[in-house]
Amino acid sequence: MDDNELRLDPVDYAALRALYESTDGSNWVVNTGWSDWDFSSEVPPLVSVVEDWYGIKAYEEWSGTTQGIQGNRVKSIIFEFGIPSTTSTKIPKELSKLSELEVLVIMDSGVENDGSIGEIPPELGDLSNLEYLSFFGNSLSGEIPSELGNLSQLKVLDLSHNDLSDKIPSELSNLSKLQSLSLGWNNLNGEIPWELTKLSQLRNLSLSSNNLIGGISEEIDNLSSLQSLSLFSNNLTGEIPAALGNLSSLSYLGLSGNDLSGKIPAELGNLSSLNILSLDNNSLSGEIPAELGSLSSLTQLYLHNNGLSGEIPAELGDLSNLSTLYLHKNSLSGEIPAELGNLSSLDSLLLHENNLSGEIPAKLGNLSGLNSLFLYNNNLSGEIPTELLNLDNLNTLYLQNNNLTGMIPAGLINPPTIEMPSLVNIDLSGNNFWNPSLTVTNTNDTGIGSLRAAIALANTTPGTDPIVFNIPISDRGYNATTSAFTIQPLSALPVITDSIVIDGTSQTGYSDRPLIELDGSNAGAGVDGLGLSATDSIIRGLAINRFSSDGIQAAGARNTFSNNFLGTDVTGTVDLGNGVSGLFIGIGDSEIVENNLISGNATGFETRGNNAIVRRNLIGTDITGTRDLGNDANGISLYNGASNNQVGSTSNADRNIIAGNNSHGILIDGSNNRIQGNYIGVDITGENALANDRQGIRLSAASGGSGNLIGGTEAGAGNVIANGDRGIVVYADNTTIQGNLIGTDATGTKNFGFDSQAIRVEANGAIIGGSIGNARNVISGSKTAQGISLIGNNTTIQGNYIGTDITGTQAIPNDQSGIYLFEPSANNLIGGTGVGEGNTIANNNGGIGVQGIASINNTIAGNSLFLNNGVGISLLEGSNAGRLAPTLTTAIRLDTQTRIAGNLTAPANTTVRVEFFSDDATEGRQYLGASDVVTNGAGNAAFDVTLDQPATGQNITATVTDATGNTSKLSSPRPLV
Repeated sequence: MDDNELRLDPVDYAALRALYESTDGSNWVVNTGWSDWDFSSEVPPLVSVVEDWYGIKAYEEWSGTTQGIQGNRVKSIIFEFGIPSTTSTKIPKELSKLSELEVLVIMDSGVENDGSIGEIPPELGDLSNLEYLSFFGNSLSGEIPSELGNLSQLKVLDLSHNDLSDKIPSELSNLSKLQSLSLGWNNLNGEIPWELTKLSQLRNLSLSSNNLIGGISEEIDNLSSLQSLSLFSNNLTGEIPAALGNLSSLSYLGLSGNDLSGKIPAELGNLSSLNILSLDNNSLSGEIPAELGSLSSLTQLYLHNNGLSGEIPAELGDLSNLSTLYLHKNSLSGEIPAELGNLSSLDSLLLHENNLSGEIPAKLGNLSGLNSLFLYNNNLSGEIPTELLNLDNLNTLYLQNNNLTGMIPAGLINPPTIEMPSLVNIDLSGNNFWNPSLTVTNTNDTGIGSLRAAIALANTTPGTDPIVFNIPISDRGYNATTSAFTIQPLSALPVITDSIVIDGTSQTGYSDRPLIELDGSNAGAGVDGLGLSATDSIIRGLAINRFSSDGIQAAGARNTFSNNFLGTDVTGTVDLGNGVSGLFIGIGDSEIVENNLISGNATGFETRGNNAIVRRNLIGTDITGTRDLGNDANGISLYNGASNNQVGSTSNADRNIIAGNNSHGILIDGSNNRIQGNYIGVDITGENALANDRQGIRLSAASGGSGNLIGGTEAGAGNVIANGDRGIVVYADNTTIQGNLIGTDATGTKNFGFDSQAIRVEANGAIIGGSIGNARNVISGSKTAQGISLIGNNTTIQGNYIGTDITGTQAIPNDQSGIYLFEPSANNLIGGTGVGEGNTIANNNGGIGVQGIASINNTIAGNSLFLNNGVGISLLEGSNAGRLAPTLTTAIRLDTQTRIAGNLTAPANTTVRVEFFSDDATEGRQYLGASDVVTNGAGNAAFDVTLDQPATGQNITATVTDATGNTSKLSSPRPLV
């Protein structure tokens, strides 16, 4: 040890030694450095040694101090971990000798051991430079020394969570620089010394959870900088002073758990910065001031368990940021304001145990984030509004002990349900609901307890009627092998004309397959299994098969069809198809079709409606999703102008398996439909072929549809489309195809190609791929034709892998050209010079072909063309205005550049674009860059270009694109020298 180094001040050393010895330092939770020092030595340690002791290093989050020691004086002591408390542990008064100390923090020192670290030494009042003092959570006992009022530089005083007693010393009002005073969770008594209102810089005053008495001074508004006032859980009395409304910076006001009386001051409505207002568990009376509706920043309002009366102010509906509203256990009367339905941020609404009357506002169904709704023990009447079924996040609904009538909405029966997926706590008891028995108790075709009778009764009763099943195994329709019950209608069942829930999952023993089977073998010609013309209905958990027409034929809006087997037996393995569709929706809107098995029918699912959601279904397979049980025609038909329907989604959980069907996987004849995340032509694993016999997706223009999206750029939006006749056939304009694996399995590595084109477009304005990675399609595996064939105008093809696997490196060739434009095709763009716009077109029997004199202004730019059998770009029969390729005369490889010279012929006196490529053969694997060249009056031009891109291949090729977008074929290769 070098004695020339700076040693700790002897007085400071004595203070630290006293701290270590009086708090049993050898047993500290952390005593790094301290335990290595021999405190019996009278020689102070070096400053460099003490700087490494735990608790001496300062942290800026505690204060502006950046050093634990400055010079040889201690500036801060911060103990954030426990000092084990014993009967002899105490804070030493010697700490008062640390005259340069600015921060003193000793936190959490062993409360769990039921010990104490004694009392606060009054001598600490001598620390004239102290700015931050915290003894949080130390089981300190005794009084708060009045000498702490001498700490003239103190900004923060935190003595909370101790066992301090007696009164708060008025001398603390001398701390003119104090910004935060925290004395909560002690045993302090007496009145609050309102001399504290002299502390003009005070931002936080926390005196909660003590035994304080008396009232709150009107002089409280002298604390003009106050941001948080916490006085809850004391014994305060008197009225809430109106002067609190002058504290314009206040964000938290906590006065709960006292015995405050009188009215809530309307002046509190002036607190525009207030986030939390907690006045609950007092003896307040009178009405809730409408002015509280002006608290635009308020997130939590607690007024419960008082004696408040009158109506709930409609103005509370203006609190757009409110997440918690607790008004329960008062004497509030009148109706629940519909304006509360405007509280879009509300999580909890508790109005129970009041005298509220009237109906439950339907607008409460707008509270999409609501988790808890407590309205019990009031005088509410009327029906439960069905709009509450919109509360997808509702966990708890308590409506018991009111005067509610009518039918219980089906979604509230035996939750959680599809409508109420989060609801697990519900109590509707003690009301006057009318709920006639609609239980199917036998498999008879007619009579009491039959399905036919239940439907007929439901049609005569207004509101949504639940039909549930409770058929005993003694019934003659019971099959012991399958544990299922078969109902065989002898004629058509009544069409359902009023909202209904037919719930096959209610039959005892239901788990993952239907136990209720509707067998149409004896129902006659032209009969549907179920006919539905109502709205807001649910049909779930049924097996419907062997009807001569549709399994379910529906019209209406907002109906849900889930967990049904349509066209198979109850095991989901035997083809018992219906004669037309498994599910047919005529004029419909916003239907949900989910978790169904739809196989073996003439057509699987057909809708002519709009806004349907189709997800999680098996269409054309057995229940395992691995075996062909195909529908005779299309798996899904979005037909006759059906628009804005969603099939699948970006979530893997919503994926439909559409495979094994004998015609198209999906037929679309409508606009703005979205097909996303599905497996089409493969089984549920995505790695085994299960072909639809014709096209994976066919987009028709019969109804003038356009704007459909196949895939998308969001993660998970792409479909797997494989096997069969063709992948995607497009006759509808403005179709977007992005992010799909077309001609491969779900891994993008196996060849699951098509008998003909992977994509065939006979329409205008298509977008195939895009410049960002998620937009890329893999388009590969055609056995006899092109990757993409196009007859049309204004189509953009960018960023795709054509003839490769998903990595772009392994060959999955198309048997003919990667892309071929048939006559007439004009103004199309293949690739581009922006980042990610170029396509990779490789391994095919030809790269890009353009055919016919009417095919003009087709731009081919920035693509990577290689290993195609034949030329990279082929212009046939005068296409692209017969534009000639340039002639290259020089190709020189430089260290980091490439120099290329040559000449060209193009329209006279125009600017043309020359693109350059590098390749080991005759195509253009590597795009190097481009240069604009101006032709002379004879249409000739020479160029000599140095590109800031080193060529990787052995040859250079080039194209010319004229001002109207006609691109030439690739030039003859010029070897690099």
